[in-house]
Amino acid sequence: MAIVKATVVRVNAQLSRRMNSTHTSTTTNTGMCRLE
Repeated sequence: MAIVKATVVRVNAQLSRRMNSTHTSTTTNTGMCRLE
């Protein structure tokens, strides 16, 4: 499970960088927190 979490964190970080100018990154972060 730890490996999966690490992958999710990496993907989330990439999405946050791509959507840095929008609020989509905030929504994604909230979704990831709920999954955790």
